[in-house]
Amino acid sequence: MALEAKSKIGKFAASLVNNGDRLILDASTTVQFLAKYLTSRNHTVVTNSINIASVLSQREDIKINLLGGTLSHRHQAIYGSRAIRDIQDYKVNKCIISTCGISSEGLSTSVEEEGLLVNEMIKRSDQVIVLADSTKFNKTFFQKMCDLDAVDIVITDKELSKNMQEMLNKHMIEVIVVPDHEGDY
Repeated sequence: MALEAKSKIGKFAASLVNNGDRLILDASTTVQFLAKYLTSRNHTVVTNSINIASVLSQREDIKINLLGGTLSHRHQAIYGSRAIRDIQDYKVNKCIISTCGISSEGLSTSVEEEGLLVNEMIKRSDQVIVLADSTKFNKTFFQKMCDLDAVDIVITDKELSKNMQEMLNKHMIEVIVVPDHEGDY
């Protein structure tokens, strides 16, 4: 069920990427679905994800910049101080990430290295798009990634609770609920 929601969110998010966009993509499974469904062309992508680099390497029109650092075997992602230094050299149109939790505290994750790197990814982007299935809301984890003010768009699979919708509205975050039927987008 969660995989189906992540696939649907990723596919919809891919439709928001324009030809020629420069992108930062984090190492989440939901963002990996975006990479799989990406139909726009001529991108430069910066990522710390081995899996996303592998998916996008099949596309000759996409230039991939893989961050250096220490490989997390469990997450198939690169983390560490070198990755944080590397990301500081880039400036992109869109940073597309996921999160373990969204609450009044902001975005958070259970992995410290991920939170520190994603925080730096966000700073390097004109627009921050968060892909989050409905299980992520009203949850806070160990490592803060950013405040809600850093987020521009949240794409999810179900209508939010009234208090969560109001909180995101207060921070001027556009919330997009992906339609159930693919023909709707």
